[in-house]
Amino acid sequence: MIDRRGFLVLSAAGAAAALGACTSRTPSADNSGKPVEVAFTAAESDVDLGGVAVRTWTYTGTVPATEIRLRKGQTLRVPVTNKLPQETSVHWHGLAIPNAMDGVPVLTQPAIAPGGNFTYEFAVPLRHDWAVLDGLNHVKDNLDGTFDFHARVSCSSGTYIRTLAEDFGKRLYVGAHLAELRRTRVGDLEITQAITLDQLKLHFVEESLGSVVLPLNAALSRLPFVHLNAEDVRRANHGRDVTVAEADWADGENVKMCDAGEQLIAVGQYDAKAKTLHPRVVLAEDKEISK
Repeated sequence: MIDRRGFLVLSAAGAAAALGACTSRTPSADNSGKPVEVAFTAAESDVDLGGVAVRTWTYTGTVPATEIRLRKGQTLRVPVTNKLPQETSVHWHGLAIPNAMDGVPVLTQPAIAPGGNFTYEFAVPLRHDWAVLDGLNHVKDNLDGTFDFHARVSCSSGTYIRTLAEDFGKRLYVGAHLAELRRTRVGDLEITQAITLDQLKLHFVEESLGSVVLPLNAALSRLPFVHLNAEDVRRANHGRDVTVAEADWADGENVKMCDAGEQLIAVGQYDAKAKTLHPRVVLAEDKEISK
């Protein structure tokens, strides 16, 4: 099992031989604990696209932008100066980082106004994202100089498949884009277990939704779990940390928090140092509060 960029290199080994000479990268990250700083200036730039000079908008004066490489847990600081005639922001797709640094205008941060500045700073998540290419088949020749391929990919949550398709083209030194996407599995849930909207409407009319709607525990079946006593259930319902016995969970791992009756109370994040679970999503209703 290798990460997304790694398996693309293996998939296109012939084309990837010259990658090191063609990719702009930040200097190698050190172990000093200091943040790695990469400044972005959003501005119009003149770039050379394989012999064709064009004027376009860039963040680092290049297309594609400078590649940033960091180790897990290392802090990245990116001061952004906007010299464009309109607002901008930087979204770090696929990274589980604080909302304030996520870069989605209106939803998680105000857009950076023309002439404005904003500094993104966050630690690289410890979670390991991965993608495995299960198969790549030639589908058809479009008779216009382009070809269609069908790829089957198994990947972790947060993998941006559209970018994956574009990366195939980059590694092979040709253009590529995603034409169609079909999700066939999420965790242990297969597409064969899905029903259509028309079938869902029929079950609603027949008052038989319980026969087709899966309980939350089924959707989270891959997560480890812990049973809580009555006091810990109350703490979890209030969003307070719950102390747990010695466990072999990884630091930051998500854990199902259930009561004695197997009801899912919350999904907590494990703090290995403090030996606690912090409820990230509280699902059960605190009956004492609702009275």
